[in-house]
Amino acid sequence: HFQSSAPFLDEFEGRYWHSPAGQTGRVLKFGFYQKLRESSSLAPLTIRSRATLETTEGSAAAPAVPGATAPNRKVGWETELGGVAAGLLPGRSALKLRVERVAGARAETARSLAYDQSWSMRNLGQFGVNVKMLRATVTTADALQPSIGFSWRAQF
Repeated sequence: HFQSSAPFLDEFEGRYWHSPAGQTGRVLKFGFYQKLRESSSLAPLTIRSRATLETTEGSAAAPAVPGATAPNRKVGWETELGGVAAGLLPGRSALKLRVERVAGARAETARSLAYDQSWSMRNLGQFGVNVKMLRATVTTADALQPSIGFSWRAQF
């Protein structure tokens, strides 16, 4: 894992693993972060992106043909635009877009668009709302799956 001081590359991570069952895997992740707008009165407008490349081979990823191995490959991309509602709504806001695709023995795709809004309240902690639209080929209908989530964090 490497955290960069470069203005465009936020972090870089690489992993290789081998399980006792014979399964192996490789993961490569890149993270990017940039402030697009700096303001003393408003939350800054930021963009953060992450890309993930993962390959798994071995017994869990093996096809129906005995003795052969087929790798599963997962490619993911996520981008968050922070500070999008600065000036309109108080607190922290972010718009997130995520795409993930798996190829191999079990092919699937997931895409989501989400909006997060959170507010800090004195002596009460932080309250947040998340609205998300997900479309995943894992489900039989391959239909949009809307969701709304609420969170509350506090220290006692």
